[in-house]
Amino acid sequence: MSRFHSSESGGLRPPNLSWQKDEEQVFRIYHLARHLWPIRLEHTPKGGIPWEEWFQKHTAMTLDEFAKWSNEQGLREKFKNWAHAKHRIMVTEKEKLIGREG
Repeated sequence: MSRFHSSESGGLRPPNLSWQKDEEQVFRIYHLARHLWPIRLEHTPKGGIPWEEWFQKHTAMTLDEFAKWSNEQGLREKFKNWAHAKHRIMVTEKEKLIGREG
């Protein structure tokens, strides 16, 4: 039995992990997690909660859970050159539009 019940019965709602289906969102969250990891116990400027708690509120995963999931998905390797490759694709498409194909 799931530990998540409908909010009508006073139980917890299941976490919203829909961002896992959007590669760009995963890319952003991956880099956010890398940025927050060293400061995870520091408090946010507004709200005064630890960054680790802030991350969990926005992603429905703790940083530890995300690190484990990220390793299982191979995100480090996947995104190693992803930003550069994405930029090259955009430049190539732009060059095609203006007629400067190389």
